[in-house]
Amino acid sequence: MFFNANFRKPRNRAKKGDCIGGNPKVGTLNGVLYMDLAGSSLCNRETVPFLYTDSAMSCLFCKIVEGTIPSTAVFEDDLCYAFADLHPQAPVHVLVVPRQHIDSLAGAHLDDRPLLGHLLWAAAEIARTKGLTKGYRVVVNTGEDGGQTVDHLHLHLLGGRPHSWPPG
Repeated sequence: MFFNANFRKPRNRAKKGDCIGGNPKVGTLNGVLYMDLAGSSLCNRETVPFLYTDSAMSCLFCKIVEGTIPSTAVFEDDLCYAFADLHPQAPVHVLVVPRQHIDSLAGAHLDDRPLLGHLLWAAAEIARTKGLTKGYRVVVNTGEDGGQTVDHLHLHLLGGRPHSWPPG
Protein backbone atom coordinates (compact mmCIF):
# COMPACT_ATOMS: atom_id res chain seq x y z
CA MET A 1 0.00 0.00 0.00
CA PHE A 2 1.16 3.52 -0.52
CA PHE A 3 2.13 5.52 2.52
CA ASN A 4 -0.62 5.70 5.07
CA ALA A 5 -0.10 8.09 7.97
CA ASN A 6 -2.01 5.66 10.21
CA PHE A 7 0.36 2.73 9.51
CA ARG A 8 1.74 1.55 12.84
CA LYS A 9 5.36 0.53 13.16
CA PRO A 10 7.12 -0.70 16.30
CA ARG A 11 9.27 2.08 17.75
CA ASN A 12 11.42 0.18 20.23
CA ARG A 13 13.66 -2.83 20.07
CA ALA A 14 11.91 -5.77 21.64
CA LYS A 15 13.32 -8.79 23.39
CA LYS A 16 12.01 -12.34 23.50
CA GLY A 17 8.82 -12.49 25.55
CA ASP A 18 8.11 -8.74 25.39
CA CYS A 19 4.64 -7.49 24.68
CA ILE A 20 4.18 -4.33 22.62
CA GLY A 21 0.89 -2.48 23.05
CA GLY A 22 -0.65 -5.49 24.75
CA ASN A 23 -0.79 -7.63 21.60
CA PRO A 24 2.31 -8.77 19.70
CA LYS A 25 4.55 -11.32 21.41
CA VAL A 26 8.20 -11.43 20.37
CA GLY A 27 10.36 -14.49 19.93
CA THR A 28 13.07 -15.99 17.76
CA LEU A 29 12.91 -18.50 14.93
CA ASN A 30 16.10 -19.68 13.23
CA GLY A 31 18.02 -16.83 14.82
CA VAL A 32 15.66 -14.11 13.52
CA LEU A 33 13.58 -12.02 15.90
CA TYR A 34 9.84 -12.33 15.10
CA MET A 35 6.69 -10.71 16.42
CA ASP A 36 3.56 -12.81 16.81
CA LEU A 37 0.82 -10.49 15.61
CA ALA A 38 -2.16 -12.80 16.00
CA GLY A 39 -5.04 -10.62 17.09
CA SER A 40 -3.08 -7.43 16.55
CA SER A 41 -4.28 -4.64 14.29
CA LEU A 42 -0.72 -4.21 13.01
CA CYS A 43 -1.09 -6.75 10.19
CA ASN A 44 -3.01 -9.83 9.12
CA ARG A 45 -0.11 -12.28 9.18
CA GLU A 46 0.63 -14.42 12.22
CA THR A 47 4.32 -13.49 12.37
CA VAL A 48 6.52 -10.95 10.65
CA PRO A 49 10.26 -10.40 11.00
CA PHE A 50 11.02 -7.68 13.51
CA LEU A 51 12.96 -4.72 12.17
CA TYR A 52 16.15 -5.18 14.20
CA THR A 53 18.42 -8.14 14.47
CA ASP A 54 21.60 -7.88 16.52
CA SER A 55 23.68 -7.19 13.38
CA ALA A 56 21.40 -4.32 12.32
CA MET A 57 21.23 -2.32 15.55
CA SER A 58 23.25 0.62 14.22
CA CYS A 59 21.99 0.54 10.61
CA LEU A 60 20.81 3.92 9.31
CA PHE A 61 18.19 2.41 7.00
CA CYS A 62 16.83 0.10 9.73
CA LYS A 63 16.28 3.20 11.85
CA ILE A 64 14.55 4.99 8.96
CA VAL A 65 12.30 1.97 8.34
CA GLU A 66 11.53 1.80 12.07
CA GLY A 67 10.64 5.49 12.16
CA THR A 68 13.23 6.70 14.67
CA ILE A 69 14.92 8.71 11.90
CA PRO A 70 12.45 10.81 9.88
CA SER A 71 12.00 10.32 6.15
CA THR A 72 9.59 11.28 3.40
CA ALA A 73 7.69 8.05 2.81
CA VAL A 74 6.70 7.21 -0.76
CA PHE A 75 5.56 3.57 -0.45
CA GLU A 76 5.42 0.88 2.18
CA ASP A 77 4.11 -2.61 2.68
CA ASP A 78 4.99 -5.56 4.89
CA LEU A 79 8.22 -6.30 2.97
CA CYS A 80 9.68 -2.92 2.06
CA TYR A 81 9.71 0.80 2.73
CA ALA A 82 10.50 3.47 0.11
CA PHE A 83 11.43 7.06 0.80
CA ALA A 84 12.77 10.13 -1.00
CA ASP A 85 16.57 10.38 -1.18
CA LEU A 86 17.94 13.34 0.82
CA HIS A 87 20.46 14.10 -1.96
CA PRO A 88 18.48 13.42 -5.15
CA GLN A 89 20.40 12.77 -8.36
CA ALA A 90 17.26 13.11 -10.51
CA PRO A 91 13.88 14.84 -10.20
CA VAL A 92 12.56 11.52 -8.84
CA HIS A 93 15.07 9.71 -6.61
CA VAL A 94 13.52 7.15 -4.28
CA LEU A 95 15.27 4.54 -2.16
CA VAL A 96 13.49 1.19 -1.82
CA VAL A 97 14.72 -0.82 1.16
CA PRO A 98 13.65 -4.19 2.53
CA ARG A 99 12.37 -4.14 6.10
CA GLN A 100 14.56 -7.19 6.70
CA HIS A 101 18.20 -6.21 7.16
CA ILE A 102 20.41 -7.62 4.40
CA ASP A 103 23.84 -6.00 4.16
CA SER A 104 24.01 -5.95 0.36
CA LEU A 105 22.98 -7.84 -2.75
CA ALA A 106 26.13 -9.93 -2.24
CA GLY A 107 24.73 -10.95 1.16
CA ALA A 108 21.38 -12.14 -0.21
CA HIS A 109 20.59 -15.83 0.13
CA LEU A 110 18.53 -18.28 -1.90
CA ASP A 111 15.61 -17.73 0.50
CA ASP A 112 15.69 -13.98 -0.32
CA ARG A 113 14.62 -14.46 -3.97
CA PRO A 114 10.95 -13.56 -3.38
CA LEU A 115 11.98 -10.43 -1.47
CA LEU A 116 14.40 -9.35 -4.21
CA GLY A 117 11.66 -9.71 -6.82
CA HIS A 118 9.27 -7.77 -4.61
CA LEU A 119 11.73 -4.88 -4.32
CA LEU A 120 11.86 -4.62 -8.13
CA TRP A 121 8.06 -4.77 -8.33
CA ALA A 122 7.80 -2.00 -5.70
CA ALA A 123 10.22 0.18 -7.70
CA ALA A 124 8.12 -0.33 -10.84
CA GLU A 125 4.90 0.43 -8.95
CA ILE A 126 6.39 3.66 -7.58
CA ALA A 127 7.54 4.61 -11.10
CA ARG A 128 3.99 4.07 -12.39
CA THR A 129 2.46 6.26 -9.68
CA LYS A 130 5.10 8.95 -10.26
CA GLY A 131 4.22 9.01 -13.97
CA LEU A 132 7.66 7.98 -15.21
CA THR A 133 6.25 6.88 -18.59
CA LYS A 134 9.38 7.90 -20.56
CA GLY A 135 11.55 5.56 -18.50
CA TYR A 136 13.57 5.33 -15.34
CA ARG A 137 16.65 3.63 -13.92
CA VAL A 138 16.87 1.17 -11.03
CA VAL A 139 20.34 0.87 -9.49
CA VAL A 140 21.70 -1.46 -6.83
CA ASN A 141 25.15 -0.45 -5.60
CA THR A 142 26.97 -3.38 -4.02
CA GLY A 143 30.13 -3.13 -1.95
CA GLU A 144 32.71 -0.38 -1.69
CA ASP A 145 33.83 -0.54 -5.32
CA GLY A 146 30.17 -0.60 -6.41
CA GLY A 147 29.50 2.68 -4.62
CA GLN A 148 27.42 1.30 -1.73
CA THR A 149 27.57 3.79 1.15
CA VAL A 150 24.99 2.28 3.54
CA ASP A 151 25.35 -1.39 4.50
CA HIS A 152 21.68 -2.24 3.98
CA LEU A 153 20.48 -3.53 0.61
CA HIS A 154 18.58 -0.80 -1.24
CA LEU A 155 17.44 0.10 -4.73
CA HIS A 156 17.71 3.59 -6.19
CA LEU A 157 14.79 4.53 -8.44
CA LEU A 158 15.84 7.48 -10.62
CA GLY A 159 13.60 9.19 -13.14
CA GLY A 160 12.25 12.40 -14.53
CA ARG A 161 15.26 13.11 -16.73
CA PRO A 162 17.23 11.33 -19.48
CA HIS A 163 20.05 9.03 -18.31
CA SER A 164 23.19 8.33 -20.31
CA TRP A 165 25.29 5.19 -20.66
CA PRO A 166 27.64 4.23 -19.23
CA PRO A 167 26.72 5.61 -15.81
CA GLY A 168 29.34 7.47 -13.69
